[in-house]
Amino acid sequence: MNVTDNKQLFIPNSFLIQSWIDDGDVEEQRETGQYLLQVLDEDLPSERKLFPVEMKGITW
Repeated sequence: MNVTDNKQLFIPNSFLIQSWIDDGDVEEQRETGQYLLQVLDEDLPSERKLFPVEMKGITW
């Protein structure tokens, strides 16, 4: 595979990725984000949270 082949693959793939972004369900993304924050904080060995609520909008 040469550089030209890679460019030809990249363009259709970039359209596919953009279509996933454009077609995204906002509510589903919000729920998934909240779930990820919750499970990441629950899995910590300490009481310190990775994503404290008071820092939302400031650091993340």
